[in-house]
Amino acid sequence: DKPLREEIIEERRRVSDKTVSYILDKIKIPDASYLSSGGYGDAFASGDKIIKFTTDFKEAKFAQKFAGHKFKHIANIDNVIRYKEKTGDYIYVIVLEKLAPISEMTKQVFRAYERVNEAYNIQCERLQKMAFKQFVQNIKLDPSDPWNLEDTLKFSPQVIKMHAQMDELKKEVSGIVNPEDVDNYRSDFHFGNMGVKPDGTIAFFDLRWMTDEKHPEG
Repeated sequence: DKPLREEIIEERRRVSDKTVSYILDKIKIPDASYLSSGGYGDAFASGDKIIKFTTDFKEAKFAQKFAGHKFKHIANIDNVIRYKEKTGDYIYVIVLEKLAPISEMTKQVFRAYERVNEAYNIQCERLQKMAFKQFVQNIKLDPSDPWNLEDTLKFSPQVIKMHAQMDELKKEVSGIVNPEDVDNYRSDFHFGNMGVKPDGTIAFFDLRWMTDEKHPEG
């Protein structure tokens, strides 16, 4: 209902100032400035680092798996810390590489990529398998087309490049994350979780892969 939607959308701090100050002091990051809040926690910036305070066990678990690896398409993780509050609740602190914001053009390209990739996957299930690049190059506009692929034709070279980068991302993490969890419909790939590395490649900074695994007891 409407009140619930407003509550979800509202940006509000999830972690108290006292807890944030205590943890930042312990990990020797005294000059962090508040950025924003999401459904699971708060983000701060310090120099070339982002410090995420989150209650999301799954993101923390994947961040811990990725820590120490240098990825092309994922923000590099420096450290993952677990802090137990007096209430018994856990807060996870993830220190990671700061990425530059993506451009409005990249957002449009990613939206176009998502639409054509869904059409491509369905086409490959129903008909014959073909290369993604060939599929994009063979697209013909149809007024009854449910996928709204006009933008794909407008951005076709960029969409093909985006697909190649997403493939690189999935290959990078497939040695660490269970292969069935890398490319499923519940994973959190969207441009709101995307930034740009210094060399211009896209990278994701929200590391939550959706699995059925629950928070451990104790």
